[in-house]
Amino acid sequence: MVMHKFSKFILILVSFCVGYFGIATFFNSQPHNTPDKNIDVVVGGIVPHHLVADEIIQKLFTIVGNQNPKTIILVSPDHWGVAKSNFTTTAKSNFGGVLVDTSFRGKLINELPSNIEFDDELLNHEHGVTGLVPYIKKLSPQTKIVPIAVSAITSKITLDKISHFLSKTDSNVVIIASSDFSHYLPSLAADLHDSTSIAVISAFDRSNFRNLEVDCWQCLYIVSSVSELKNAKKSELVGHSNSAKLSTSENTAPETTSYVGLVFRESGQNSTDSTATLLSVGDIMLGRYVETLMNSAGENYPFEKISQFLRGIDIVSGNLEGTIITDHKQTPDFSTKFSFSPRVAKTLRLNNFSLVSLANNHALDYGENGLKETSGFLKQFEIDTSGHPSKIEGTKVATKDVRGQKIAFASFNFTGPYPKEQEAYELVKNFKEKNNFVVVNIHWSEEYALKANDFQKIVAHNLIDSGADLIIGHHPHVVQEIEQYKNKIIFYSLGNFIFDQYFSKYTKEGLTIGTTLNDQEVIYRLFPINIVQSQPSLMTGARAQEWLGDLSTRSDSALIEEIKSGMIVVPRN
Repeated sequence: MVMHKFSKFILILVSFCVGYFGIATFFNSQPHNTPDKNIDVVVGGIVPHHLVADEIIQKLFTIVGNQNPKTIILVSPDHWGVAKSNFTTTAKSNFGGVLVDTSFRGKLINELPSNIEFDDELLNHEHGVTGLVPYIKKLSPQTKIVPIAVSAITSKITLDKISHFLSKTDSNVVIIASSDFSHYLPSLAADLHDSTSIAVISAFDRSNFRNLEVDCWQCLYIVSSVSELKNAKKSELVGHSNSAKLSTSENTAPETTSYVGLVFRESGQNSTDSTATLLSVGDIMLGRYVETLMNSAGENYPFEKISQFLRGIDIVSGNLEGTIITDHKQTPDFSTKFSFSPRVAKTLRLNNFSLVSLANNHALDYGENGLKETSGFLKQFEIDTSGHPSKIEGTKVATKDVRGQKIAFASFNFTGPYPKEQEAYELVKNFKEKNNFVVVNIHWSEEYALKANDFQKIVAHNLIDSGADLIIGHHPHVVQEIEQYKNKIIFYSLGNFIFDQYFSKYTKEGLTIGTTLNDQEVIYRLFPINIVQSQPSLMTGARAQEWLGDLSTRSDSALIEEIKSGMIVVPRN
């Protein structure tokens, strides 16, 4: 947390310096608003507050300024966490050279007397407000403002209360949320997170706002809620970028901050965004020596360096290599009969896991009763399961509906004496008839084999012929090659995610797959990971490029350049 606060400070400083020199001409020039050809009235908007995103900020406030609104309600995060109330506003009649709408402010205070306070010292140091007020002054000089900082602990009940009040305002009042998006991640990971955030916001999917990887989900919730209540359901993307792209270090910067500009317009046309995002990880083993580390350093120890990456995704899934049982005793070193403490179910959920595969050679380590207990503990924390270690049954297929994308997750264990390939093909065929995207997780191959065998290739191709859209392999504990077959992608093995196998370079590396699914295409983003003392972390910069280059040389020749780039795009068909 201390490091993140320091990173935040550096980003603010860099943003100010780059932005200041880049926009000096803009602020010294005469305002020149280009008429907005879209006649639908803007009710709400989302804007970044780092000045490096000046182009997006200018564009959004130009659109809003063309309406000449009477008042802009500017809601910002409380970045430093010092607010004493849910909402903080100014006691002044002039803030940053712009008149404050004192009449509206008075009504707001009367409506929420116990939830709002005056604190100009806080607002004067809140760059989510101070960075944007000059744009309002320049591009909408007749407009008054009401700046509001929103506490990070504000509940949905309180957000609904202020949203309903703000929804009663006239059409000449515009609500703007000041918020940056993905933080502290490489550009490719930020794009994955942003695709979720933009889809959730555009679809008014407010049940998922809390999970968004953004500065202030509460600010976005207010703007979304007010816009929907005022029937401004047409969202329009004004701009999207990040600090790495804007500084031309997209492929080398270890972390970035994302910027999104978006407006909501009154229109007879409602926006729809059917984008869904998935994150698939490899083998997860939370017992044996991993448990020793967790007992020493805390339950969240394995996830500490990867937790930010796991946020902001619709469905995060992995292969759970072991059982969660009540009568748990720590698995001895070198034993392969795995059991985990019931506490790990909560830890998985706190790290955004919503689905795990149980179709593997360890899910029956404590018999059917252990398997049943595992499913029960996971269900308590709203984690679905897919597959069975020795059976192929339709009841073991998990299905999800994400903004209209109907996704089925089938899992099969093809190790040991269990393979029943024909049953698997029939099951996939049946579920493809009811769903528009079928993900198959398979436990197969030999441990530590870097190359898929003939059996894997035959089964994968037949599963795709039966209707599978994506194949994800587990069990080898190392990453195997990637293949494209009939515009479908096969990841033969993702390797480890969390394990205590320190004896090999390859068992201490893994691959995670970020999938963005929409009606036109499927985008697969490839994220290699290092695993040090059972802690996965994203590879970045030259190390990631080198690793992906090596993977490309042992994968499908048709995918070499795409694998090197870290992104594979295939059309939906």
